[in-house]
Amino acid sequence: MVGGGPMTEVLAVSRGEVYAAPWLIRGQQGPAHAGLVTGAADLPSLSETLRAYDRVALEFSGAPPQVGERLLLYRVSRSIADVGQVVSPTGTVTITDEGDNGVTGVITAEYGRIMVGDLVGPLPDYAVERGQAAQAVSNGPQAMVMAMARSAEVSNLNSVAFLDLGSDDGVGLGDEFELRDWASSGNVVEARLQVVGVKMHTSSARVVHLRDDVVRQGVVVQLAKKME
Repeated sequence: MVGGGPMTEVLAVSRGEVYAAPWLIRGQQGPAHAGLVTGAADLPSLSETLRAYDRVALEFSGAPPQVGERLLLYRVSRSIADVGQVVSPTGTVTITDEGDNGVTGVITAEYGRIMVGDLVGPLPDYAVERGQAAQAVSNGPQAMVMAMARSAEVSNLNSVAFLDLGSDDGVGLGDEFELRDWASSGNVVEARLQVVGVKMHTSSARVVHLRDDVVRQGVVVQLAKKME
Protein backbone atom coordinates (compact mmCIF):
# COMPACT_ATOMS: atom_id res chain seq x y z
CA MET A 1 0.00 0.00 0.00
CA VAL A 2 1.23 3.50 -0.85
CA GLY A 3 -0.43 6.55 0.66
CA GLY A 4 -3.41 4.51 1.73
CA GLY A 5 -4.24 3.45 -1.85
CA PRO A 6 -3.60 0.21 -3.75
CA MET A 7 -0.11 -0.38 -5.10
CA THR A 8 0.08 0.07 -8.87
CA GLU A 9 1.70 -2.82 -10.72
CA VAL A 10 4.01 -1.58 -13.45
CA LEU A 11 4.79 -3.26 -16.74
CA ALA A 12 8.24 -4.80 -17.02
CA VAL A 13 8.31 -3.67 -20.66
CA SER A 14 5.82 -1.13 -21.95
CA ARG A 15 3.92 -1.48 -25.20
CA GLY A 16 5.55 1.71 -26.49
CA GLU A 17 9.05 0.37 -25.81
CA VAL A 18 8.28 -2.76 -27.82
CA TYR A 19 6.70 -0.89 -30.72
CA ALA A 20 9.64 1.56 -30.87
CA ALA A 21 12.37 -1.09 -30.69
CA PRO A 22 14.58 -1.39 -33.79
CA TRP A 23 15.36 -4.85 -35.14
CA LEU A 24 17.96 -6.53 -37.30
CA ILE A 25 17.41 -8.42 -40.54
CA ARG A 26 20.13 -10.62 -42.01
CA GLY A 27 21.49 -9.88 -45.47
CA GLN A 28 20.64 -6.98 -47.73
CA GLN A 29 17.05 -7.82 -48.69
CA GLY A 30 14.66 -5.16 -47.40
CA PRO A 31 12.17 -5.85 -44.60
CA ALA A 32 8.80 -7.43 -45.31
CA HIS A 33 5.96 -4.93 -45.47
CA ALA A 34 2.33 -4.64 -46.50
CA GLY A 35 2.40 -1.12 -47.88
CA LEU A 36 3.96 2.32 -47.69
CA VAL A 37 3.25 5.95 -46.91
CA THR A 38 2.63 7.90 -50.12
CA GLY A 39 2.04 11.39 -48.70
CA ALA A 40 -0.21 13.68 -46.73
CA ALA A 41 -3.89 12.94 -47.19
CA ASP A 42 -4.98 16.57 -46.93
CA LEU A 43 -3.28 19.64 -48.35
CA PRO A 44 0.23 19.03 -49.66
CA SER A 45 2.82 19.68 -46.96
CA LEU A 46 5.83 21.91 -47.50
CA SER A 47 7.77 19.64 -45.15
CA GLU A 48 8.98 16.12 -45.90
CA THR A 49 8.26 15.20 -42.30
CA LEU A 50 4.86 13.92 -41.18
CA ARG A 51 3.81 14.43 -37.57
CA ALA A 52 1.47 12.98 -34.99
CA TYR A 53 -2.23 13.43 -35.86
CA ASP A 54 -1.46 14.14 -39.52
CA ARG A 55 -3.72 12.32 -41.97
CA VAL A 56 -1.64 10.28 -44.41
CA ALA A 57 -2.28 8.46 -47.66
CA LEU A 58 -1.25 4.81 -47.72
CA GLU A 59 -0.77 2.31 -50.51
CA PHE A 60 -1.02 -1.47 -50.02
CA SER A 61 0.11 -4.23 -52.35
CA GLY A 62 -2.54 -6.71 -51.20
CA ALA A 63 -5.86 -6.54 -49.41
CA PRO A 64 -6.10 -3.24 -47.49
CA PRO A 65 -6.40 -3.31 -43.69
CA GLN A 66 -9.69 -2.70 -41.91
CA VAL A 67 -10.75 0.68 -40.62
CA GLY A 68 -9.58 1.03 -37.02
CA GLU A 69 -6.55 -1.24 -37.45
CA ARG A 70 -3.30 0.12 -36.04
CA LEU A 71 -0.09 -0.51 -37.97
CA LEU A 72 3.64 0.15 -37.59
CA LEU A 73 5.67 2.57 -39.72
CA TYR A 74 9.37 1.82 -40.24
CA ARG A 75 12.36 2.06 -42.55
CA VAL A 76 15.88 0.70 -42.96
CA SER A 77 18.07 3.13 -41.03
CA ARG A 78 21.49 1.68 -41.80
CA SER A 79 23.36 -1.32 -43.17
CA ILE A 80 26.11 -3.17 -41.30
CA ALA A 81 28.73 -4.96 -43.36
CA ASP A 82 28.61 -8.76 -43.06
CA VAL A 83 25.72 -8.53 -40.57
CA GLY A 84 22.55 -7.09 -42.11
CA GLN A 85 20.25 -4.10 -41.96
CA VAL A 86 18.87 -2.16 -39.02
CA VAL A 87 15.13 -1.48 -39.27
CA SER A 88 13.91 1.44 -37.15
CA PRO A 89 10.23 2.11 -36.33
CA THR A 90 9.19 5.70 -37.01
CA GLY A 91 5.63 5.62 -35.63
CA THR A 92 2.21 4.05 -35.75
CA VAL A 93 -0.82 4.78 -37.91
CA THR A 94 -4.50 3.97 -37.41
CA ILE A 95 -6.59 3.32 -40.53
CA THR A 96 -9.48 5.78 -40.77
CA ASP A 97 -10.86 5.35 -44.26
CA GLU A 98 -10.85 2.86 -47.09
CA GLY A 99 -12.59 3.96 -50.27
CA ASP A 100 -12.32 4.74 -53.94
CA ASN A 101 -9.73 7.41 -53.21
CA GLY A 102 -7.45 4.93 -51.47
CA VAL A 103 -6.57 4.21 -47.86
CA THR A 104 -5.98 6.95 -45.33
CA GLY A 105 -4.88 6.88 -41.73
CA VAL A 106 -3.93 9.09 -38.80
CA ILE A 107 -0.48 9.00 -37.26
CA THR A 108 -1.02 8.01 -33.64
CA ALA A 109 2.57 7.82 -32.34
CA GLU A 110 6.00 9.12 -33.33
CA TYR A 111 9.21 7.19 -32.63
CA GLY A 112 11.37 8.97 -35.17
CA ARG A 113 11.12 11.14 -38.27
CA ILE A 114 8.12 9.91 -40.29
CA MET A 115 8.51 10.47 -44.03
CA VAL A 116 6.93 9.64 -47.36
CA GLY A 117 8.16 6.20 -48.39
CA ASP A 118 8.15 4.73 -44.89
CA LEU A 119 7.03 1.11 -44.91
CA VAL A 120 3.84 -0.12 -43.25
CA GLY A 121 3.41 -3.46 -41.49
CA PRO A 122 1.80 -5.18 -38.51
CA LEU A 123 2.59 -4.18 -34.95
CA PRO A 124 4.91 -6.51 -33.01
CA ASP A 125 3.24 -9.08 -30.78
CA TYR A 126 2.83 -7.85 -27.22
CA ALA A 127 1.70 -10.13 -24.41
CA VAL A 128 3.30 -8.65 -21.29
CA GLU A 129 0.90 -8.41 -18.35
CA ARG A 130 1.02 -6.28 -15.22
CA GLY A 131 2.65 -8.13 -12.36
CA GLN A 132 4.96 -10.16 -14.57
CA ALA A 133 8.61 -9.86 -13.60
CA ALA A 134 11.89 -11.39 -14.68
CA GLN A 135 13.08 -14.10 -12.27
CA ALA A 136 16.66 -15.26 -11.80
CA VAL A 137 17.73 -18.39 -13.69
CA SER A 138 20.96 -20.36 -13.50
CA ASN A 139 23.07 -21.57 -16.41
CA GLY A 140 21.07 -19.55 -18.94
CA PRO A 141 22.04 -19.66 -22.62
CA GLN A 142 24.69 -17.33 -23.97
CA ALA A 143 24.12 -14.86 -26.78
CA MET A 144 26.51 -12.79 -28.85
CA VAL A 145 26.01 -9.10 -29.56
CA MET A 146 25.81 -9.03 -33.35
CA ALA A 147 25.71 -5.23 -33.61
CA MET A 148 24.41 -2.08 -31.99
CA ALA A 149 21.34 -0.32 -33.38
CA ARG A 150 23.23 2.94 -33.75
CA SER A 151 26.72 3.44 -35.09
CA ALA A 152 27.96 5.41 -32.05
CA GLU A 153 31.33 4.17 -30.86
CA VAL A 154 30.35 4.38 -27.17
CA SER A 155 27.50 2.34 -25.71
CA ASN A 156 25.15 4.18 -23.34
CA LEU A 157 22.16 3.44 -21.18
CA ASN A 158 19.12 2.75 -23.39
CA SER A 159 21.32 1.79 -26.34
CA VAL A 160 19.88 -1.21 -28.19
CA ALA A 161 22.00 -4.26 -28.99
CA PHE A 162 21.04 -7.08 -31.33
CA LEU A 163 21.54 -10.59 -29.94
CA ASP A 164 21.83 -13.80 -31.96
CA LEU A 165 19.08 -15.60 -29.99
CA GLY A 166 15.36 -15.17 -30.64
CA SER A 167 11.96 -16.69 -30.02
CA ASP A 168 13.03 -20.03 -31.52
CA ASP A 169 15.63 -20.17 -28.74
CA GLY A 170 13.08 -19.40 -26.03
CA VAL A 171 13.88 -15.70 -25.64
CA GLY A 172 10.92 -13.49 -24.75
CA LEU A 173 10.07 -9.88 -23.97
CA GLY A 174 11.41 -8.73 -20.61
CA ASP A 175 14.14 -11.39 -20.36
CA GLU A 176 17.42 -10.01 -19.05
CA PHE A 177 20.96 -10.80 -20.15
CA GLU A 178 24.09 -9.91 -18.20
CA LEU A 179 27.72 -9.26 -19.00
CA ARG A 180 29.90 -10.14 -16.01
CA ASP A 181 33.51 -9.40 -15.19
CA TRP A 182 34.91 -12.92 -15.04
CA ALA A 183 38.31 -11.56 -14.05
CA SER A 184 36.71 -10.84 -10.67
CA SER A 185 35.14 -14.33 -10.42
CA GLY A 186 32.03 -13.09 -12.20
CA ASN A 187 30.77 -11.23 -9.14
CA VAL A 188 30.58 -7.86 -10.89
CA VAL A 189 27.80 -7.18 -13.42
CA GLU A 190 29.34 -4.98 -16.10
CA ALA A 191 26.11 -4.57 -18.05
CA ARG A 192 22.50 -5.70 -18.03
CA LEU A 193 20.29 -5.79 -21.12
CA GLN A 194 16.51 -6.17 -21.21
CA VAL A 195 14.84 -7.72 -24.24
CA VAL A 196 12.40 -5.26 -25.85
CA GLY A 197 11.95 -6.93 -29.24
CA VAL A 198 11.98 -10.53 -30.43
CA LYS A 199 12.20 -12.11 -33.87
CA MET A 200 12.61 -15.81 -34.67
CA HIS A 201 16.41 -15.87 -34.61
CA THR A 202 17.38 -12.49 -33.14
CA SER A 203 16.30 -10.17 -30.36
CA SER A 204 16.68 -6.49 -29.53
CA ALA A 205 17.93 -5.77 -26.01
CA ARG A 206 18.05 -2.36 -24.32
CA VAL A 207 20.99 -1.53 -22.05
CA VAL A 208 19.50 -0.86 -18.59
CA HIS A 209 22.70 -1.06 -16.51
CA LEU A 210 26.23 -0.16 -17.57
CA ARG A 211 29.49 0.27 -15.65
CA ASP A 212 31.62 1.22 -18.64
CA ASP A 213 31.67 1.13 -22.45
CA VAL A 214 31.58 -2.67 -22.55
CA VAL A 215 28.62 -3.51 -24.79
CA ARG A 216 29.83 -3.82 -28.35
CA GLN A 217 29.81 -6.16 -31.34
CA GLY A 218 31.18 -9.61 -30.50
CA VAL A 219 30.63 -9.44 -26.74
CA VAL A 220 28.95 -12.51 -25.21
CA VAL A 221 26.17 -12.08 -22.65
CA GLN A 222 24.24 -14.67 -20.66
CA LEU A 223 20.54 -14.99 -19.85
CA ALA A 224 20.26 -14.17 -16.14
CA LYS A 225 16.52 -13.53 -15.67
CA LYS A 226 13.46 -14.98 -17.41
CA MET A 227 10.00 -13.42 -17.49
CA GLU A 228 7.30 -15.30 -15.58
